[in-house]
Amino acid sequence: VNNDLTTIQNLNQQIVQATMSGTSTASLEDQRTQAVNEISGIIGINTTQMANGAIGISTTSGITLLDSTARQLVYTPAGTVTSGTEFNQITVNSVNPTSGVVAATGTPLDPAVQSGSLAGWLTMRDQELPALASELGQLSSSVANQLNAVSNAYTAVPPPASLTGRNSGLTAADLPGFTGQTTFYTTDSNNAIVQAVRVDFDTGTIYNPPSSTTPTATFTTLGDLTSAVTTALGGSGTLALNNGVMSFTATGTAAGVAIQQGSVAAGAQDESRGGDGFSQFFGMNDLVQTAAPLVTNTGFTTSSPLSFSGQTTLQLIGPANQVAATVTVNFDQPPLSTPGATFGDLLSYLNSSSGFAGKATIGLSSDGALTVTPASGYSGYQLEVGDDTSNRGGTGMTLGTLFGIGSANQDDTAQNFSVVSSIASNPYALPLASVDTTAAAGTAALNLSDNSGALALENVGQQTFTIPAAGNLAQTTTTLGGYAADFIGGLANDAANTQTQLTQQQSLQTALQQQASSVSGVNLDNELANMVMLQNAYNASGRVLTTVNQMLTALMQF
Repeated sequence: VNNDLTTIQNLNQQIVQATMSGTSTASLEDQRTQAVNEISGIIGINTTQMANGAIGISTTSGITLLDSTARQLVYTPAGTVTSGTEFNQITVNSVNPTSGVVAATGTPLDPAVQSGSLAGWLTMRDQELPALASELGQLSSSVANQLNAVSNAYTAVPPPASLTGRNSGLTAADLPGFTGQTTFYTTDSNNAIVQAVRVDFDTGTIYNPPSSTTPTATFTTLGDLTSAVTTALGGSGTLALNNGVMSFTATGTAAGVAIQQGSVAAGAQDESRGGDGFSQFFGMNDLVQTAAPLVTNTGFTTSSPLSFSGQTTLQLIGPANQVAATVTVNFDQPPLSTPGATFGDLLSYLNSSSGFAGKATIGLSSDGALTVTPASGYSGYQLEVGDDTSNRGGTGMTLGTLFGIGSANQDDTAQNFSVVSSIASNPYALPLASVDTTAAAGTAALNLSDNSGALALENVGQQTFTIPAAGNLAQTTTTLGGYAADFIGGLANDAANTQTQLTQQQSLQTALQQQASSVSGVNLDNELANMVMLQNAYNASGRVLTTVNQMLTALMQF
């Protein structure tokens, strides 16, 4: 586009000079028309004929590309940031006619591109591909979460010597935030129960044995919980939370550990934080993993302690990469550095900032997920993360990763989707059995013949789930296979529609080219006929002149 605009500007000057001198401009105008056609294939434009023979060019939305001087299109890649690839807008910048220096700033072009190949590329980059990535990410996370929900409800036979979760961003000072009950087991080399400790999160009490109605300990924070459970296990196991990672390890005479989500066997998950059971929330016994965190329902409330240091840059970005607001959150300065600062304080800070105020409202759902509600006039805008050096409580968990902020965090659940290495390298580590709470002392509470976990994994494909809206797919209640079919079917439908539109546009282009040629082009048949007529007329004229010459010669001889 830039080359063609410069070419047209130069041709304009030559045409003006030729017009003033009375010289033919046909060849110059043909060259100019060719350059204009090239631009119109890339960007929808309008041309204006000037009295001196020059033309002006503007986009169909009215942005000037050429008047007395040509503008230049400028695009600078923004590079890779925390939340993924960020795109700057293309701008139309003026050019100093004397020095030729392009201005540093210009008018954004992206929202003004309504047709042409550039519009197609921008639509693909900013709308179609992100929607596809979002749908694929939602499919992957749904499959992973449902498989992990089952794997965390069962245990392998023999049970592993330790279970280690993922970084949850939680600290020992945090409240557990769970409801319901969880039971922790340690087992010996014969798979018999060594110790069993039941945790009732609703009352903040611990029971050993689980059937007891008299609590052996109480707890308030996660630090209290891990200490109390470790003590109740009597030297057979250790429950610990370090740098946001929960671990459960057999010690002493114990050889294995198991966690039973729910107050009854077979994985009844009546305990929950943000909709996930204890083992699944911390990722203690996951079956599959992805590049991005699968659990972003944090369970935090507005009264939960903030406990962040460092800073995070948040941006509200529109569908055409318009940056509506940029807010840098500094957790090391008041009011967010104040002792006792909460997530409610963070929300108040964001919503009252000059950047987001009146453009979007940021909140927390009942499950502790971050919500963004664009204001009127900002439909389609979403929150993205720029530089993020935040760190919650020394865990290394950033604000963006904790809540899954930004398209990249949401879409990357489709990246590196794989079975966890401990199970991939040893299929016998698959959690397929339930702890038999009725087993007599000294007898195996876990048996290889127990296939309840295998049946539960098989049933995942037949169960229906509510899957949130993603990309072009609305929220739906369906099976995982049904959602996969919707995803693939939507992709196939889009491809078919695109092919149909391409065929229609190509036909329209051909018709318009033919119409233009009928006005400004050359019809070879007509021109050949005209040439024959002119040749005959020339021959006839020649014969007339010859006859006249002979007559004059004859007269001169008398």
